[in-house]
Amino acid sequence: MTKKDKKPDPTNMDRDEGSSVVVEERQHLKELRERSSKKDSCIQFYCKECRGLTAVTKHPKKYVFKCNFCEAKQVAFGTEASIHKFFHLKDDEPMLTEEDYKKRMIMEEEEMKRRDARRKERAARTAK
Repeated sequence: MTKKDKKPDPTNMDRDEGSSVVVEERQHLKELRERSSKKDSCIQFYCKECRGLTAVTKHPKKYVFKCNFCEAKQVAFGTEASIHKFFHLKDDEPMLTEEDYKKRMIMEEEEMKRRDARRKERAARTAK
């Protein structure tokens, strides 16, 4: 292929050289780059045990992250967009705080107690 055969890159063309379609396409590409670089560049960490966005500590010699709240190693990481899409989070989902974590643990303990009580009741009914 020679230089003459190559198609011009619409992102590098000046306004005077291209038609209005090329200019619009170039502007559209520029907007897409700006939007994607702002949203996708931020790495987020999601603790599967806490079920929330969390702060983590990296193991010094391994590529393993540990949740700062529950000490679990089941931490997923990725771009902001991918984490929100995969775990079905809202776009304005806040980071998990220590207070939120404590509230969730209390609620889960209460739920476990309720489930155990129901199981015991069912077991007592079937034993009769």
